[in-house]
Amino acid sequence: MGIALESTAGGMETYKDRMNHLRRMAVIASSGRVPEIFHNVFPYLALGQYSLNFSYIWPDVTKQLGLLAAANQQLFWNAVWGLLQRFNDERLLIETGPTPEAKKWLNSCAEARAAESELTASPKIDGHAIECPNLARFNRVFSAELLRLANVDGSGLQNLAIATNCPDLNRVDYANVQKQLMTMLAEIGAAAAEAHSKPVVQAFLAFIRYDFGWTSSFFTKHEGTELGLDVDLTGVYAVEHRGLLTERGRRIDETRCILWLKLISKFRNPQQLPRAPTLYSLFLRMITRGDNEMQRHALGCLLAWRQSGVHPYAENLRNLVDEKRFRDEIKTFDLAVNGQSINIVHREQLMPILLRVLHGQMMVRNGKASRKDGMRIRRAVILNAMVG
Repeated sequence: MGIALESTAGGMETYKDRMNHLRRMAVIASSGRVPEIFHNVFPYLALGQYSLNFSYIWPDVTKQLGLLAAANQQLFWNAVWGLLQRFNDERLLIETGPTPEAKKWLNSCAEARAAESELTASPKIDGHAIECPNLARFNRVFSAELLRLANVDGSGLQNLAIATNCPDLNRVDYANVQKQLMTMLAEIGAAAAEAHSKPVVQAFLAFIRYDFGWTSSFFTKHEGTELGLDVDLTGVYAVEHRGLLTERGRRIDETRCILWLKLISKFRNPQQLPRAPTLYSLFLRMITRGDNEMQRHALGCLLAWRQSGVHPYAENLRNLVDEKRFRDEIKTFDLAVNGQSINIVHREQLMPILLRVLHGQMMVRNGKASRKDGMRIRRAVILNAMVG
């Protein structure tokens, strides 16, 4: 079934066939009726589908991997995290074989050359056919070598021919693969990630420190304190090799950060995570960001702590970071010291979060709020709500 899956071309015409192979493999792998030597076949083949430039298949792949995660969490985790760790040192992502598209191009070239050599007629002079034996021998050898080249994976000449003539066909979108892996892990693998929290937290903190520049100063500020890092993260994050194969940029890093936050927000007991005080302080810093999506997911991480003084107001806080519900919520949620919306006993835990959320909302630049007058009105509304 694995060979049949890999032999099926990616496209709308063969989508159902490809997914049927994958579903049958998922059922067999989830049942535990697979010899140990073949345990990794299904997860690796399924994860490989994220490298296809065919987004229609990705949700179904995630669903099938969810079956494996429920049946064999350790096998699922080893496959997914083993692949994600390669993005920490991008040299490990470099593959020797060509992509299916590049291999198809090489085969078409070989077949075209062979057909051309068979159809080429011998030259004639005065009606008599003449043929240069050396040229005929060269054409036969060249065609044979081209066919051999197209069928030998990992050949240096093969890679050179592809890199010279069609480099775009042999390019895997590693940034998208990483994004799909993180999205899938956040959707179906939060339990497995929490069970292996130490490497997850280390990878997240390394990303924040070395890639997400907006919060990198946090570690410098708290160096030598209980919120600082007392471990060297360079061992899990090869900084000097970042950007070899994956795209870099502010928006890409923000998307990765949001995926990290989405994953951690689904943890059941974040208080038990390694470096929990550091994580909590980072999330507090992130909710001051003037970005509704990042605020929403960072707030989700804080709400996962389920503090007695914060949890009763979870819905109010979520409404404040929702652009559609913000104005209604800010009018009805009484923030004044003597207001009726907040219990005086809860203010000590709630206000540090609430004030940071409102600070971030004052910085938001979405739609009408991005205009000068719109931002001024928005800030006036927030300040008026705070004074009561």
